Amino acid sequence: MKAIFALFAIFAVASAGVVQNDCATDVICKTNALELNSDPVKGNPIGMKWKLDCGQHEFISNLHIYVAFNGFSFHEEEVDQKIEVAGGSQGEIDYSVLIPSFAPSGHYQVNLTAQGNADDAGKRDTTLNCVSVEFDL
Repeated sequence: MKAIFALFAIFAVASAGVVQNDCATDVICKTNALELNSDPVKGNPIGMKWKLDCGQHEFISNLHIYVAFNGFSFHEEEVDQKIEVAGGSQGEIDYSVLIPSFAPSGHYQVNLTAQGNADDAGKRDTTLNCVSVEFDL
């Protein structure tokens, strides 16, 4: 159930009062867009598309999700990905989750980190990009 809790936080990016920042300085793939199919609402499903422009060939093999609630570490999760991106092309990470109706109100910070490797689809030893999203629910 923690996974459902944690991942709903990703989708608050489209809501008013949401702050989005980069959380990595030297990235290989740049964020082109983080799109939501709706605003986050307790008890409703929501989906996201994170579009990344990669300057070189990359395999995106993992989405690492870190969630803090009211300043305290709340949840971490690894979500396997199998996305190959040609150099100079755009990769897209799709994800959806149900926001629990019992999700606590408060301040959330969610760090999304795309991990992978240029040569091996199974490795996740390189941070390709990281975006931080903060919002109140």
